[in-house]
Amino acid sequence: MNSESFMIVHFTNGKKQTFSFPSQGTKVMRGKLAEEIFNSGQLMIELENKMVMIPLANVMYVEMKPIPSPLPNVVFEKGKYLGEN
Repeated sequence: MNSESFMIVHFTNGKKQTFSFPSQGTKVMRGKLAEEIFNSGQLMIELENKMVMIPLANVMYVEMKPIPSPLPNVVFEKGKYLGEN
């Protein structure tokens, strides 16, 4: 199992930030963490010397790898990106 997770935050202004961090617990815990983040309205990341708080109102979308599981019931699973139309 890969012990490092990656997150790319895409902002509404077109910029993005990439973060890496150790995997956060078991797959079940990661799935619940993702759901709690979106319910809280903000993303909080502890970095080496500071904490970053990002209001989700400023976020267009977030990419996470590896995929948290179990996924919330509202997720379409096993999708394929076909490009922009």
